[in-house]
Amino acid sequence: MYNSGNSSKNVRGSEIVDGTIEAADLATAVNNDIADGVAGKATADLALPKAGGAMTGAITTDSTFDGRDVATDGAALDVLDLAINSAANAEAITIDASEVVTFVNPTNGINAVGGGQSWTDVSASRVKGTNYTNSTGKPIVINISSNASAGAINRIFIYVDAVRIVNQRIKVSELSYQLSSSVIVPNGSVYYLESSTETTVSIWQELR
Repeated sequence: MYNSGNSSKNVRGSEIVDGTIEAADLATAVNNDIADGVAGKATADLALPKAGGAMTGAITTDSTFDGRDVATDGAALDVLDLAINSAANAEAITIDASEVVTFVNPTNGINAVGGGQSWTDVSASRVKGTNYTNSTGKPIVINISSNASAGAINRIFIYVDAVRIVNQRIKVSELSYQLSSSVIVPNGSVYYLESSTETTVSIWQELR
Protein backbone atom coordinates (compact mmCIF):
# COMPACT_ATOMS: atom_id res chain seq x y z
CA MET A 1 0.00 0.00 0.00
CA TYR A 2 1.20 3.51 -0.69
CA ASN A 3 -0.23 6.90 0.21
CA SER A 4 -0.67 9.36 -2.66
CA GLY A 5 -1.51 12.24 -0.34
CA ASN A 6 -5.29 12.14 -0.48
CA SER A 7 -5.90 8.40 -0.75
CA SER A 8 -4.30 5.01 -0.29
CA LYS A 9 -3.74 2.45 -3.01
CA ASN A 10 -3.20 -1.28 -2.79
CA VAL A 11 -0.50 -2.56 -5.14
CA ARG A 12 -0.83 -6.19 -6.23
CA GLY A 13 2.05 -8.63 -5.74
CA SER A 14 2.51 -8.96 -9.49
CA GLU A 15 3.40 -5.26 -9.52
CA ILE A 16 6.29 -5.76 -7.07
CA VAL A 17 9.68 -6.78 -8.33
CA ASP A 18 12.45 -7.56 -5.82
CA GLY A 19 10.35 -6.04 -3.01
CA THR A 20 9.87 -2.70 -4.80
CA ILE A 21 6.99 -0.95 -6.64
CA GLU A 22 7.52 -0.53 -10.33
CA ALA A 23 7.74 3.13 -11.31
CA ALA A 24 5.27 2.71 -14.19
CA ASP A 25 2.62 1.25 -11.89
CA LEU A 26 3.12 4.04 -9.38
CA ALA A 27 2.89 6.69 -12.10
CA THR A 28 -0.31 5.15 -13.47
CA ALA A 29 -1.93 5.12 -10.04
CA VAL A 30 -0.90 8.72 -9.34
CA ASN A 31 -2.13 9.91 -12.73
CA ASN A 32 -5.43 8.18 -12.16
CA ASP A 33 -5.76 9.96 -8.82
CA ILE A 34 -5.07 13.29 -10.45
CA ALA A 35 -7.55 12.63 -13.27
CA ASP A 36 -10.27 11.64 -10.80
CA GLY A 37 -9.68 14.81 -8.79
CA VAL A 38 -9.75 17.04 -11.86
CA ALA A 39 -12.93 15.40 -13.13
CA GLY A 40 -14.58 15.77 -9.73
CA LYS A 41 -13.68 19.44 -9.52
CA ALA A 42 -14.93 20.07 -13.03
CA THR A 43 -18.26 18.44 -12.16
CA ALA A 44 -18.54 20.53 -9.01
CA ASP A 45 -17.70 23.71 -10.89
CA LEU A 46 -20.50 22.99 -13.39
CA ALA A 47 -23.13 22.33 -10.70
CA LEU A 48 -25.69 25.05 -9.89
CA PRO A 49 -25.19 26.29 -6.30
CA LYS A 50 -28.09 25.92 -3.89
CA ALA A 51 -28.20 29.69 -3.69
CA GLY A 52 -29.11 29.80 -7.40
CA GLY A 53 -27.43 31.09 -10.50
CA ALA A 54 -27.64 31.32 -14.28
CA MET A 55 -28.01 28.15 -16.35
CA THR A 56 -26.25 28.25 -19.71
CA GLY A 57 -28.02 25.30 -21.34
CA ALA A 58 -31.56 24.13 -22.02
CA ILE A 59 -33.54 22.57 -19.16
CA THR A 60 -36.07 19.81 -19.77
CA THR A 61 -38.20 17.77 -17.40
CA ASP A 62 -40.83 15.06 -17.57
CA SER A 63 -42.33 16.35 -14.34
CA THR A 64 -43.24 19.83 -13.01
CA PHE A 65 -41.48 22.83 -11.52
CA ASP A 66 -43.03 23.84 -8.21
CA GLY A 67 -46.24 22.11 -9.28
CA ARG A 68 -46.45 23.91 -12.62
CA ASP A 69 -46.48 22.15 -15.98
CA VAL A 70 -44.08 24.48 -17.74
CA ALA A 71 -44.70 22.95 -21.18
CA THR A 72 -48.43 23.68 -20.97
CA ASP A 73 -47.85 27.11 -19.46
CA GLY A 74 -45.32 27.89 -22.17
CA ALA A 75 -47.79 27.01 -24.92
CA ALA A 76 -50.37 29.35 -23.37
CA LEU A 77 -47.81 32.14 -23.20
CA ASP A 78 -46.93 31.58 -26.86
CA VAL A 79 -50.58 32.16 -27.79
CA LEU A 80 -50.65 35.30 -25.66
CA ASP A 81 -47.43 36.59 -27.18
CA LEU A 82 -48.70 35.97 -30.70
CA ALA A 83 -51.88 37.89 -30.00
CA ILE A 84 -50.13 40.85 -28.39
CA ASN A 85 -47.52 41.12 -31.12
CA SER A 86 -49.88 40.58 -34.04
CA ALA A 87 -50.66 43.27 -36.59
CA ALA A 88 -53.69 44.25 -34.51
CA ASN A 89 -51.48 44.97 -31.51
CA ALA A 90 -53.97 47.21 -29.78
CA GLU A 91 -55.65 44.24 -28.14
CA ALA A 92 -57.54 44.55 -24.87
CA ILE A 93 -56.86 41.37 -22.91
CA THR A 94 -58.87 39.79 -20.10
CA ILE A 95 -58.11 36.56 -18.22
CA ASP A 96 -60.89 35.00 -16.15
CA ALA A 97 -60.62 32.71 -13.12
CA SER A 98 -60.39 29.65 -15.38
CA GLU A 99 -57.37 31.17 -17.13
CA VAL A 100 -59.37 31.67 -20.33
CA VAL A 101 -57.88 34.55 -22.32
CA THR A 102 -60.22 36.86 -24.25
CA PHE A 103 -59.03 39.43 -26.79
CA VAL A 104 -61.07 42.40 -27.94
CA ASN A 105 -59.55 44.77 -30.46
CA PRO A 106 -60.66 48.37 -29.94
CA THR A 107 -60.53 48.97 -33.69
CA ASN A 108 -62.34 45.84 -34.86
CA GLY A 109 -63.92 44.61 -31.64
CA ILE A 110 -67.60 43.82 -31.28
CA ASN A 111 -68.11 46.04 -28.24
CA ALA A 112 -66.27 49.16 -29.39
CA VAL A 113 -68.12 52.35 -30.34
CA GLY A 114 -66.21 54.64 -32.67
CA GLY A 115 -63.45 52.21 -33.58
CA GLY A 116 -63.32 51.92 -37.35
CA GLN A 117 -66.59 53.90 -37.64
CA SER A 118 -67.41 57.28 -39.16
CA TRP A 119 -70.39 59.62 -39.26
CA THR A 120 -72.59 59.18 -42.31
CA ASP A 121 -75.57 61.23 -43.47
CA VAL A 122 -78.29 58.64 -44.10
CA SER A 123 -81.19 61.12 -44.40
CA ALA A 124 -81.98 60.03 -47.94
CA SER A 125 -82.50 56.41 -46.89
CA ARG A 126 -84.39 56.93 -43.62
CA VAL A 127 -88.12 57.49 -43.15
CA LYS A 128 -89.94 58.04 -39.87
CA GLY A 129 -92.18 55.21 -38.72
CA THR A 130 -89.96 52.59 -40.39
CA ASN A 131 -87.99 49.91 -38.54
CA TYR A 132 -84.26 49.71 -39.17
CA THR A 133 -81.92 47.02 -37.83
CA ASN A 134 -78.33 47.58 -36.76
CA SER A 135 -76.51 44.73 -38.49
CA THR A 136 -73.03 46.29 -38.51
CA GLY A 137 -71.61 43.89 -35.93
CA LYS A 138 -71.07 46.62 -33.32
CA PRO A 139 -73.09 49.39 -31.63
CA ILE A 140 -73.87 52.49 -33.66
CA VAL A 141 -74.89 56.02 -32.71
CA ILE A 142 -77.78 57.79 -34.44
CA ASN A 143 -78.27 61.55 -34.34
CA ILE A 144 -81.52 63.06 -35.59
CA SER A 145 -82.20 66.78 -36.01
CA SER A 146 -85.72 68.04 -36.60
CA ASN A 147 -87.35 71.44 -37.00
CA ALA A 148 -90.77 73.02 -37.02
CA SER A 149 -92.18 76.39 -37.97
CA ALA A 150 -93.27 79.02 -35.47
CA GLY A 151 -96.34 77.96 -33.52
CA ALA A 152 -96.03 74.30 -34.56
CA ILE A 153 -95.28 71.35 -32.31
CA ASN A 154 -91.89 69.75 -32.81
CA ARG A 155 -92.09 66.28 -31.33
CA ILE A 156 -89.80 63.30 -31.85
CA PHE A 157 -89.77 59.84 -30.25
CA ILE A 158 -86.84 57.50 -30.89
CA TYR A 159 -87.32 53.82 -30.06
CA VAL A 160 -84.74 51.05 -29.68
CA ASP A 161 -86.17 47.53 -29.49
CA ALA A 162 -89.62 49.01 -28.87
CA VAL A 163 -88.36 51.01 -25.87
CA ARG A 164 -88.79 54.77 -26.12
CA ILE A 165 -85.33 56.24 -25.53
CA VAL A 166 -85.94 59.82 -26.65
CA ASN A 167 -89.10 61.79 -25.88
CA GLN A 168 -88.88 65.41 -26.98
CA ARG A 169 -91.75 67.83 -27.51
CA ILE A 170 -91.57 71.56 -27.81
CA LYS A 171 -93.68 74.42 -29.17
CA VAL A 172 -92.46 77.97 -29.73
CA SER A 173 -95.00 80.54 -30.83
CA GLU A 174 -92.83 83.20 -32.40
CA LEU A 175 -89.82 81.45 -33.96
CA SER A 176 -89.02 78.32 -35.89
CA TYR A 177 -86.64 76.01 -33.98
CA GLN A 178 -84.72 72.77 -34.15
CA LEU A 179 -84.26 69.74 -31.91
CA SER A 180 -81.34 67.30 -31.98
CA SER A 181 -81.14 63.92 -30.24
CA SER A 182 -78.59 61.09 -30.17
CA VAL A 183 -79.04 57.43 -29.24
CA ILE A 184 -76.73 54.40 -29.05
CA VAL A 185 -78.18 51.36 -30.84
CA PRO A 186 -76.68 47.97 -29.82
CA ASN A 187 -75.71 45.48 -32.47
CA GLY A 188 -78.75 43.55 -33.70
CA SER A 189 -81.26 46.03 -32.24
CA VAL A 190 -84.19 47.55 -34.13
CA TYR A 191 -84.66 51.33 -34.07
CA TYR A 192 -87.18 53.75 -35.52
CA LEU A 193 -88.39 57.34 -35.30
CA GLU A 194 -91.84 58.74 -34.62
CA SER A 195 -92.64 62.44 -34.98
CA SER A 196 -95.55 64.82 -35.20
CA THR A 197 -96.98 65.76 -38.57
CA GLU A 198 -95.63 69.28 -38.09
CA THR A 199 -92.07 68.02 -37.58
CA THR A 200 -89.58 67.86 -40.42
CA VAL A 201 -86.43 65.74 -40.12
CA SER A 202 -83.63 68.00 -41.31
CA ILE A 203 -80.79 65.50 -40.94
CA TRP A 204 -80.35 61.87 -39.86
CA GLN A 205 -76.76 60.88 -39.18
CA GLU A 206 -75.32 57.57 -38.01
CA LEU A 207 -71.91 56.69 -36.60
CA ARG A 208 -71.41 53.25 -38.18
